[in-house]
Formats: sequence, structure tokens, C-alpha cells
Amino acid sequence: MKSRFLFPNSCKKWGWILTIPALALGFCTMFIDDFAQYLPWLNVNLPGWFIGADFLQEGRGGPFTHNILPELIVTFLSAGLVLIAFSKEKVEDERISQIRLESLQWGVLINVLYVVLATVLVYGGSYLSVLVYNMFTPLLFFIIRFNWILYVQPRWERKEAL
Repeated sequence: MKSRFLFPNSCKKWGWILTIPALALGFCTMFIDDFAQYLPWLNVNLPGWFIGADFLQEGRGGPFTHNILPELIVTFLSAGLVLIAFSKEKVEDERISQIRLESLQWGVLINVLYVVLATVLVYGGSYLSVLVYNMFTPLLFFIIRFNWILYVQPRWERKEAL
């Protein structure tokens, strides 16, 4: 079975290189108040016509300073997760393709449950945070389940052979 839309296996390593620091910075930003102040070299001056500028500055139309840490976290985490999730395994056969499909279905189903529960149980500004995290949860659930099945299944096969 030929997979047309998968990256080469070597891209998985680059995915982890992008994902691990992005996750670490993401957790720091979530749990440390105003974490971006510790990285002042990420401050950039933007002109006032940027979308959202009136929310970030008192006077309209003038330039403002913005720390690009959140944008870098989202970009690196998205790219890293896509590279991890959609890179070929060393041996890419029909069994791997079936596990990949089932894991993707599980990831989407768990994500839908997550969104429905969050919609019912979370309100206000916290709900916006849940929706931001929701951008990454389908790929995270997929990667976790896919790699778990690849790790556990050979053990099942060895036990059945005995």
C-alpha cells in the first residue's frame, strides 16, 4: 500500500526537535505569569495598522511593541506535531496504515468529546483557552495512541505465539 501524503521517516526527528521546546515554552507561558518578560529579545515593533492593534495599545494608529513568543510556540508546535504524526515509520506496511487510520479516528473522537465537555463545563475566558488548546489535541491524541499501539502490539503478538 503506497502512502502518498507521508513525510520521510527522518522528518520525525525534526518534529520532536520542534515539539519538545515548544511544549516546554507553552507550559511555561501557561503557568508563569507574564513569562514573555523573561524573553525581551522576542519583542518586535509593529505598525498600528496590524489586526488587533487597537486592543494592544491605548492610542489608535501608532506603533506598538509585541512579544512574538505565542506565535512562535503555535508555529513550532503545529509544525512539529504534523511532522511527528505524518512521517513514515521505518517499515510502513498495511498494518501500520490501519493503526494510523484507527488512531486518527480515535484522536478526532476524543477531541470532539473534549470540546463538548468543555462547552458544557467551562465558561468565560477559560473557554477561549480551551479552544486554543483544542488546536493541538487531535494531533496529540493521535500521536499518543498511534505510538502506544505500536509499542504494545508486538508484545501481544509474542504472548499469543506462546
